[in-house]
Amino acid sequence: MKNRQQQRSLIAPEVLKNKQAQKVAQKHLSQAKQHLDSQNSRQFFDAISKAMLGYVNDKLNISNAQLTKDNVAERLATLHVPSERIHQFMQLMNTCEMALFARQDSPEAMQTVYNNTIDLLVNLEKEILDN
Repeated sequence: MKNRQQQRSLIAPEVLKNKQAQKVAQKHLSQAKQHLDSQNSRQFFDAISKAMLGYVNDKLNISNAQLTKDNVAERLATLHVPSERIHQFMQLMNTCEMALFARQDSPEAMQTVYNNTIDLLVNLEKEILDN
């Protein structure tokens, strides 16, 4: 047990965050699914937003202060992520922002956002690893 802890302490924090980005996003998506099932739209969209922003924060090593949609789009573009995937990310973020401020509680819309977020994160993971 101690060897594993010692090995982890030798890994740079940003490398460790990068490796755990998918796992953390899955945790937020699990919370989002619970809120989807209970029709709690505000918490649902908050969890989706946290999953997406947390993923790019950890995966792309963008500080919280620099975590803007424009910076995320720019970093994804430098990694040669296809523009349609970047557009999908921006569209989902805009949907979450709008839903948080102008309440949306359509179960169908929430399910679509949930499915699209999973699709986006899976594809981003593949595309970032390919570069």
